[in-house]
Amino acid sequence: MPFTPHPPVWSTLEVDDNFGRWTATMHAPPALAGVVDGLWHFRGRVAHARERVFPHGAVEIIVHLGERYHGHERDGLQHYPALCLSGLRLQPLVVEAPQAACTVLGLRLRPTAAWTVLGGAAGEAQDRTVDLADVLGAAARELGEACNDAPDARTCLRRAATWVAQRLRQGRPADAAVVWMAQAIAARRGAVSIEGLRERTGWSRSRMAAVFQAQVGLSPKRYARLQRFRHALEQLQRPEAVLADVAGACGYADQSHMTAEFDEMAGTTPGALLAALRYPHSPNLAEGERR
Repeated sequence: MPFTPHPPVWSTLEVDDNFGRWTATMHAPPALAGVVDGLWHFRGRVAHARERVFPHGAVEIIVHLGERYHGHERDGLQHYPALCLSGLRLQPLVVEAPQAACTVLGLRLRPTAAWTVLGGAAGEAQDRTVDLADVLGAAARELGEACNDAPDARTCLRRAATWVAQRLRQGRPADAAVVWMAQAIAARRGAVSIEGLRERTGWSRSRMAAVFQAQVGLSPKRYARLQRFRHALEQLQRPEAVLADVAGACGYADQSHMTAEFDEMAGTTPGALLAALRYPHSPNLAEGERR
């Protein structure tokens, strides 16, 4: 689910068309502003077997509250556990929905917040999905139990927000210089001098490179590249999008440079993306035969 820079505290999307039949509830807790990009709860059934999910710049926790998704990871088809941790990605992910209706909870955490919530383990899941229980043990089970017992979507999302807040209070915060630098890169959508930011922190190149990589999960330059891709993806969702204009506005040297970037990070070209079948209010693609 996509999230806007200033999303409403609660929003609901109901779909009943050729894409399937489902209800998605999104929650942006004010107390967690700057920590989460959003919490979402999905209940229903999709019509297409597969979904292509693009890099979105967040670390995501997925809680299956019933039938589970599968994913085409770099090691092949993976049968996901009940609770998953998906790290920052620079490559697309294709997931397969279960045949039956399902219920799924998602928590999108900003990288430096994920470092605190996950006890420094977010980097272990870069471009892959792992079992959250292997990372957090009892804390993962607490999240799963609280959400499974929830009587409705809003209660489930409130409990997930409470769990995040508790983990933040208990965990070690990321270094203030890293948090500031990551926020500056994201705010400028990658169009910023990494060296200039580093100089303003007063840190050495080696220290910043090591600590930023550990606490964000990517190097500063790769994180800027991810933010630029996100910006271009957002621009391409506009009906009036012109490829050459998007490339220029997002800081690519030219349209061919943007195309090469999308080929690697999206698994498709910008032109093909414009013609593809996208889910409502999302950049993700519906793929595979309709059920």
